[in-house]
Amino acid sequence: MLNATSDEFVGEIRLFAGQYAPRGWKFCNGAAVLKKEYSDLYELIGSHWGELDDSFFLPDLRGLVPVCQGAGPNLTLRRFGEKMGQEKEVAELASHTHAMRTSDRVANSLNPHGKLLARVKSTASAKGLYLDSGASGRIEVEFNRESVTSEGGDAAHDNYMPSLALNYIISVGGDFPEIAGVTPPNDPHRTYGSIYGGYPFAGEIRCFALGWPNIGEEWIPCDGRLLQGSRYPNLEAVIGYAFGGNDSMRYFNVPDLRGHAAVGANAMAPLTSHQVGNTWGSDHVSLTVEQMPRHFHPILGAYTSVAGQLEDEPSNRKIISRTNGQFNYVRGVPQQRVNMHDASLQPTGAGRAHENRQPFQALGYYICRQGEFIGKGD
Repeated sequence: MLNATSDEFVGEIRLFAGQYAPRGWKFCNGAAVLKKEYSDLYELIGSHWGELDDSFFLPDLRGLVPVCQGAGPNLTLRRFGEKMGQEKEVAELASHTHAMRTSDRVANSLNPHGKLLARVKSTASAKGLYLDSGASGRIEVEFNRESVTSEGGDAAHDNYMPSLALNYIISVGGDFPEIAGVTPPNDPHRTYGSIYGGYPFAGEIRCFALGWPNIGEEWIPCDGRLLQGSRYPNLEAVIGYAFGGNDSMRYFNVPDLRGHAAVGANAMAPLTSHQVGNTWGSDHVSLTVEQMPRHFHPILGAYTSVAGQLEDEPSNRKIISRTNGQFNYVRGVPQQRVNMHDASLQPTGAGRAHENRQPFQALGYYICRQGEFIGKGD
């Protein structure tokens, strides 16, 4: 029969700001439940989340953010039940170069430690160190990569958008949802319900596709506002002070979901576990040197047999070279190496933060403040 006053449906998933699963609901924690005990739910979700001989598994939303299946405009297709994303991400380094810098002053030291490459004063045996990049007959070579120190530590960076931990609960009782356009069978042991009517329970959170500041007396936005416990005792009893407040004065805060994704609480490894009320994540992330992929920047050199092509003065059109009989390099990678001045290589990059949020759309989250008090389940 049709029960027009029902407000919960088998298989429905809701957000709940309380620390327990109400009667008729279970946490979306991947637990196994008996098929014979929850036959309606099994008929609806089946073995999609896994099953055993006499039981099947509930969805597991701990530490995860639900997204709508399908593909939005310019977005990736997401199939029902698919999991994606990861907490930590090793950055992909953008293609970039580091221009090598030298001084146009005459060199005044044989010790390279902490120094810049400089202009070489020509002598009878040394006719310069720099070769025009357009010189004919030159042979380009790549120096040993140890010529330039490596940077980056391959450390993962936080990949979370701003998030708030709440409980996701699934209805294991309630009415069997009607299917649009299908007449339900006449089953005396099953009630069917529509989405209209019924009364919510305190602490329940729902998403609305509207931007009204308030929806009647029962619902208020999840904007972190402070409420008086003596006025809203049911809500106070359900969510307590997990989201802030003053218990001695009986003032408590409702969840603040503005700009946050609602994430299932109490995740299991390898995900990080967060308790109800925890917030974390950020809109934008600036990578540190430790979070850059470890990489090298080989220096390009050249060889020429024409001494007349060598010049004393460095410029951005020249590369380091040598001629026959002029030795400036050491074979292999010697143990005694020194760092030249930091200014020897031109820095690249602006250090700007990158977007750290998945595709999203802003809707209104509201919490029921005047609903019925719902008891704990098993």
